[in-house]
Amino acid sequence: VVDIILQPLASATAVLSQEEKELGVVMVDIGGGTTDIAIFADGCIRHSAVIPIGGHQLNGDLAMGLPASYEDAEKIKIRYGVATSQLLREDEQIEVPGVGGRPPRT
Repeated sequence: VVDIILQPLASATAVLSQEEKELGVVMVDIGGGTTDIAIFADGCIRHSAVIPIGGHQLNGDLAMGLPASYEDAEKIKIRYGVATSQLLREDEQIEVPGVGGRPPRT
């Protein structure tokens, strides 16, 4: 091991430009088991946090709420989980595969 770095800082270093850090930005990295947050202002990190909830929990919640299998819930999350409404089509419907012999539904 050559060096150790805080996970939110490592993610921010990989995806943010210095200009974004100068202007002020919040980087949120939703991983499988945790969500990492780094807040920058004036080029410096001002706050970081690691929340012990991630994509695996979201998949499980979607599977229970829809209801759907865990695998189908993950596919739906990946396909339809967007951060901005401009990426959605108004006329698009989501098909949820049936569970336990039930037919699919939209």
